[in-house]
Amino acid sequence: MGASNSANLDINALERAFKLFDENGNKTICSTEFANTMKELNGYVNPQLTDLCFQLVDLNGSATIDKKEFISFMSKIQSIKSPDIYDLIGCAADVNGDHKINATEIYRVYQCLGRTDIPQPMTVQEFVVKLRKGRIGGKL
Repeated sequence: MGASNSANLDINALERAFKLFDENGNKTICSTEFANTMKELNGYVNPQLTDLCFQLVDLNGSATIDKKEFISFMSKIQSIKSPDIYDLIGCAADVNGDHKINATEIYRVYQCLGRTDIPQPMTVQEFVVKLRKGRIGGKL
């Protein structure tokens, strides 16, 4: 999907969405704020899946999501109608936006899960199917 998609997004809508997640207004989203907003938007969400999604969106590993990371993530999910948590994790795992989960991206997911048995690269769709079936990270 690449950088051009973020230009197609409504910046005002992204600003509002970011503020919705950034409950304390400090210009970053912590894991608690992310989990709270995900719960508000989607009802119950498995805490392990929410945590995995947060870790994957937090590209620099700062334990917070800044506006740049948030917009990058949102640009990847814009084309998915009614995404669920598995779709969100799949998009977050696809760091370069090429619709494939390469070896580096898979390694990052497995690192977040504390796993060492790294599978082969795959498409985002294959990744999401395996994640839903509990074949990546076990049943979450």
